[in-house]
Amino acid sequence: MPRRSIISLMLLLTATVGGCHTPPPAGLNVVVKPIDAQRLGFNYTWSRDLALAEGKRIGHATLLDDLVIVVEQPGNLMTALSAKDGSIKWMRPWMRPYDRLFHPIRVGDRLLINSETELFQIDADSGEVLDVQKLTSPVRHAPVLVGDLAVFGGFDGRLFAHDLTDGFFAWAHRFANPITARPVYTGQSIFAADTGGRYALLATSGKILHRGRTFDRVSASPAVTELGIFVASEDHTLYALNRLTLQDRWKYRAPRALTHSPIQLGNVVYLRVPGIGTVALDAVEGRQLWRVENLDAIAIHTRDDSVLMSTGEELWRVDIDRGRVLRRIPAEPLHSVLAGHNGMVVLVSRTGRLMRLDQI
Repeated sequence: MPRRSIISLMLLLTATVGGCHTPPPAGLNVVVKPIDAQRLGFNYTWSRDLALAEGKRIGHATLLDDLVIVVEQPGNLMTALSAKDGSIKWMRPWMRPYDRLFHPIRVGDRLLINSETELFQIDADSGEVLDVQKLTSPVRHAPVLVGDLAVFGGFDGRLFAHDLTDGFFAWAHRFANPITARPVYTGQSIFAADTGGRYALLATSGKILHRGRTFDRVSASPAVTELGIFVASEDHTLYALNRLTLQDRWKYRAPRALTHSPIQLGNVVYLRVPGIGTVALDAVEGRQLWRVENLDAIAIHTRDDSVLMSTGEELWRVDIDRGRVLRRIPAEPLHSVLAGHNGMVVLVSRTGRLMRLDQI
């Protein structure tokens, strides 16, 4: 189907909803009780119930500046909410409900969201589809942005840079195996790893700068900060690499294969080890600081000497140095917790309720 016809069809399927939202009385329609949120150091700001239809679930939710984008599955109904007050800006039923859509990213006044084979550019304010571009290779993740280039790892092993201005690829490099983990951008170069454990650092022109390898597949996206590149491998090892040379800074050996992306907050790396729990590591030296046993606790953000963590059923405030739980509150079963600027978090429940909290 021609691109213009695709866009026209999608516009016909667009449903736009506007208006303002008044938060409900405290204690109603919320993911956590406001009084409990205050115990963790947060004020209640707003809540919204998307009222998921029977059989629907949250596919993914993303906080993008002043917007919260939620995609429901099956069917791929996309909703854009104001992060300020929770009002619905627009809703869009996707033209092909069985597309596999990945997390959107924002570029100025546009949203980029891709399926396995196409990249869509959407007006962030109205939800209007502005462009549809074919991808060079089928992909399994959202791109990483490098200027006007959207860099993808292909399921055929091709790492390629897609030019957003003309819809063609600018360069490509072939890995030996499929790339299912999202590449990362260090601010100077691009790091990517394949399912065979081979990884490489590339210039933004596509030139290979350095190579290396783990000893099993890399299925989780690496994390990159000023302290280095952190790569979780299914060979039971978390690798801390120098972001310029890819030399090992340190390695942490885990008792299980690592399939979750590490999260670095401040000088601590939080690593989820399947079937074991969450481990807190010193980001500089790699030594273990503490471990949360038997719980898949996700680190959200830090404040002073504590970290906010989500277990999916509870929210915790945990002492960073010793791992002692300082406060814990119950929550409606959580799909995700989205962290924003200045201590803002948006709780997304599995039933489609959203709630914004702001750090006191």
